[in-house]
Amino acid sequence: MTQGKLLELLADIDIEMSAGHLSNLLIKNHQGFETEKEEICEAGLGSSPWQHLDQTSARVAGVNQTINIIGNPFYTIYVTTAKKDRLSVLKALQNGVELEFLLEPVTYELLSQLEVPQKWQNALKQLPQKVFLPSEFQALLDQHLPGLGSRVRTHIERSSSHCLLSSVHRMASSANFGQVMMHLSSSY
Repeated sequence: MTQGKLLELLADIDIEMSAGHLSNLLIKNHQGFETEKEEICEAGLGSSPWQHLDQTSARVAGVNQTINIIGNPFYTIYVTTAKKDRLSVLKALQNGVELEFLLEPVTYELLSQLEVPQKWQNALKQLPQKVFLPSEFQALLDQHLPGLGSRVRTHIERSSSHCLLSSVHRMASSANFGQVMMHLSSSY
């Protein structure tokens, strides 16, 4: 929504504000808004055993982005991401916490269910079994699994996403954990 349209909306509900003041509200001192958004997201994610997510495209500063709309009857938040993929959704559900990747037994269970060839699973088992930040994990895959195809790479990224494990466990603790994990790793 443009600033002009916002001013019209405010005028329609009898709120008088100068264009300069509105501009300052929108572009300066965001820390208070960011803190409030994080608190709303945390409370909202904890308010219900389910969350609804929708996505729509938008241009931000001339670049195509994805708006993730997350909510339930108690709240709604909007999170902008560069991509429209599962890892972006998980990052949005993490409330600003950076994604982490972890090679662990659950990762290998998911890779088997996704029918990732055993040679790639064996190669992954030779790598450090620790938590990686996204750039570290991408560099690790590039260096140690150079012939990896894009489909298998995507399965590895999705299966090893540490936030996937913590988000699913938090939001679906009463569900069959393995079935929920398989659904998140293979659909969308």
